Amino acid sequence: TVRDGSEDGEFVDGYWTNQVIAAEVGSNEIIPLYHSLFSQESPDFVGENEEIMKAMDMGGKAAQNKSIWVIDRGADRDILFESLLENKRDFLIRIKNNRDLIHDGEAIRS
Repeated sequence: TVRDGSEDGEFVDGYWTNQVIAAEVGSNEIIPLYHSLFSQESPDFVGENEEIMKAMDMGGKAAQNKSIWVIDRGADRDILFESLLENKRDFLIRIKNNRDLIHDGEAIRS
């Protein structure tokens, strides 16, 4: 749900968005690599996880797979962790407070 552009600013249905941007160490420049809008109401919509994995595939190709994925806790899902690990991607995900971080074989509650 988003506010529309009218003076009343009513809440209306909106679209989900995926964005992948690149930033290089030591540079203030950012480069857009991928952007998509999607709706759960679309007849060809498969799922949000698939949309996120598609964005990672497209962004990874654009960055020649030389990247560290930094993702907010909305990506704290087993299926996305599995995809990142299977594709040997480096990543940093802000985990939810109900997940343990395993460091040196020891569980650390976030």
